[in-house]
Amino acid sequence: TLWHTKVVGFHDNGDEIIATLKIDNDKTETITCNYLLAADGAKSKVRDSLGISFSGDMSDDIFIMAEVELKNKDSEREIMSCFSDHGYISLFPIGKHNHYRAVGILPRYIWKDIKINDTTVLEYLQKQTGQPLKFIDYGWQLISRVVGRPIDFCKIGNVFLAGDAAHANSPIIGQGMNIGIQDVYNLCWKLAMVINKLADISILESYNDERSLLKTHKEPVASKDSHKYNDP
Repeated sequence: TLWHTKVVGFHDNGDEIIATLKIDNDKTETITCNYLLAADGAKSKVRDSLGISFSGDMSDDIFIMAEVELKNKDSEREIMSCFSDHGYISLFPIGKHNHYRAVGILPRYIWKDIKINDTTVLEYLQKQTGQPLKFIDYGWQLISRVVGRPIDFCKIGNVFLAGDAAHANSPIIGQGMNIGIQDVYNLCWKLAMVINKLADISILESYNDERSLLKTHKEPVASKDSHKYNDP
């Protein structure tokens, strides 16, 4: 982690939270706090400790995002979209005149019989676009399943979950990032009001009510667009 610190355990006794931190992987520290905000990612230790699991759906399609170079492309900066029975890829110009961001869906019936790696993804992009592409930066590529999986409760006692700890979303159009930012924005002003005695503690319950509305939208966003590429 960035700050070399992570929560390895905690106890919520109703009045306060006693949390155990591991620092630099070699020492532990115990702290006491009024509230715990868990924004510790999709593999959240805090969420697992609470016994909460994701609900919702995971599509069999794969989302692809990569920065590529079109060797034979002229200086015209244009968006290109390539649709076929094998999925779709869009190329968006970025940076230098021949640099593009490739975004698209790789359907299950295409990838189920191949090993997904940089080589096979690049071959798919080249075939789908009909262009002599190459990756600008190997290792940067993002390849993930299309998901829409929230948790049912974003607040348990004095513990709040936010960001990827509270919902697994595809990176399409920045879903996870934007929802995570909205989580924290929704909660922090309420915490500030309560801590400064400007609002009743009951206002904190609205965080769970408002952010748990996400559980009514469990279908992966991209699946609505990619279903036509699935097996009949």
